[in-house]
Order: sequence, then C-alpha cells, then structure tokens
Amino acid sequence: MACGAARRRMSGESSGAYPDERQIVRQMAMTRVITQQSAENMTYVRRLLGEKQPGFSAALELALMLAELELL
Repeated sequence: MACGAARRRMSGESSGAYPDERQIVRQMAMTRVITQQSAENMTYVRRLLGEKQPGFSAALELALMLAELELL
C-alpha cells in the first residue's frame, strides 16, 4: 500500500462513515417491504375467505367495522 493510499475494503465491510445511519436506512427499507407484503397477503386472504366462506367473511368484516367504531 502506497503512503497516503486508502486501504481497499473487503465485500461486506463497513466504510466506517455513518454506520448507524446506513443500518437505519436498511431497517426502514426492510420494514417497507414487509409492510407491503403483509398488506398484499391480507388482501389475498380476505378475497379467498370471501370466495370460500362468504357468510363468515361478512361476519368478520362487520366485527372489524364495529371494533373500529368503538375506538373512535
């Protein structure tokens, strides 16, 4: 290594510059992905339940709406 030259980083090694901020950004991105996947899964399950058990699905939706009204 030449005098004054920076050492090359290995793959996966932190640059040392703002490591906490990078971790926070990664966590926020992962949270966004998980939240989106969760919403898609919930939509899928509701649709499937509505097709297979429409009466039970309607009862659950009504219970959810009533619970939301109680919170207001």
